[in-house]
Amino acid sequence: MENRSGTLLFHTLFFCLPFITQAQVTNSGNLQIHPNGTVAILGDYTNNGTFIATAGTVIFDGSAAQTLAGSSSTNFYNLVINNISATGLVLNGGAVSIANSLTLTDGFVYTSAGNLMNLADNASVSGASSSSYVIGPLQKTGNDAFTFPVGKAGFYMPISITAPNTITDVFTTEYFRVDPKIVYGSAIDLTLYKVTDNEYWTLVQNTGTSSENVTLEWTGNTSGIGNLSELRVTSWNGIQWDNLGNASTTGTTSDGTMLASIPTSNYTAFAFGTTTANNPLPIGLISFNAVLNGRQVDLDWSTATETNNDFFTIEKTRDGFNYEFVAKVDGAGNSTQKITYIETDFHPFDGISYYRLQQTDFDGKFTYSNLAAVNFEKLFEATIYPNPFNQSLTVTITNDILLWETELKLFNSFGMEVYDQILTESVTTLETSHFAQGVYYYRICSNNSEIASGKLICAE
Repeated sequence: MENRSGTLLFHTLFFCLPFITQAQVTNSGNLQIHPNGTVAILGDYTNNGTFIATAGTVIFDGSAAQTLAGSSSTNFYNLVINNISATGLVLNGGAVSIANSLTLTDGFVYTSAGNLMNLADNASVSGASSSSYVIGPLQKTGNDAFTFPVGKAGFYMPISITAPNTITDVFTTEYFRVDPKIVYGSAIDLTLYKVTDNEYWTLVQNTGTSSENVTLEWTGNTSGIGNLSELRVTSWNGIQWDNLGNASTTGTTSDGTMLASIPTSNYTAFAFGTTTANNPLPIGLISFNAVLNGRQVDLDWSTATETNNDFFTIEKTRDGFNYEFVAKVDGAGNSTQKITYIETDFHPFDGISYYRLQQTDFDGKFTYSNLAAVNFEKLFEATIYPNPFNQSLTVTITNDILLWETELKLFNSFGMEVYDQILTESVTTLETSHFAQGVYYYRICSNNSEIASGKLICAE
């Protein structure tokens, strides 16, 4: 649907169904939503004209990745993200602002420095969770106490500030799954025992001079938190990590929040710190990679440091919720040198799947890495014909399966193996005139993994 000139008015009263479009929406004229109206977009939206949101609501409600693009900035009143795809909404048309509310129901919002999302003074956020948050920088204007719904690499990790002084104050934040000491530096305040190796937030004050108290939040114990009372908020001052204290905590070591006791006007990077070894903040994970190599997935990861590291567990998932065990690898215990680990999954899932690394301490506490995606498309196939058969059977192998040992086995109706052969050609014909009439079952395996199986009938 394209609007090139004039005014396109979407008028939806509170008792009417919303306007819904599944096509690409391009606005090159004057697009306006009636107050209390709702527009649900199931495709992409390109804004090259004037968009007037009034008090209406726009819902990005697609089942595939959606893009918000265009040459004009887009100012929403209410924006709802309800995209059920693995991607969500990608901003690719400059700045986006929200005047009243952002509702994160499902799906992620991908932003960047050139495609920034800003929430105006008094604008609110609701519904954020591990399945819906902002990946990239997020900006807030105003004097509201505010929680930034940010995260990355499968982790929802919000950061909050107390109320700034004026309605013109502007803050921008982003979450990173990287060792903050590698990015900034390793020097720490003498009152600290350690700063986490796993993650940090940037929080920049773009406009204003107010000093705020910062709250850090953890979900899934991504930094190996073990003792809440000895946990601290830290910030980088350009020379070292400062101790901003711990005014209060909520929750548990698995999921909780910590409010800094000292307000800061030095807005750079923020991270978890600890005053003792009771918060191990355990390993400095430099990288975790999963790379498809033929019919197997090569896995490797490197650590900069390890503290009380007992072992690693590799897991894989199709949907991000249900995980299966792949391998267990012993850790180094304690180390201050870079260590690289290598493992292989010989039986990857078909299609797109995700791998993660779980690190477990000697005391049982554990943390997770980011998710690494692979796409294993079956590049091989095996067929056997004719069926029914009598004098012969032909087995056809396509593509690269013969790079690995491929074996054909036949079983009678009692489950007894009656034939076993290694296949070395793309087409193999078997002489079967000596087979008795009846039902048989075949199984073709490659690299110890079944690729085809079924029932055959031997007839006269």
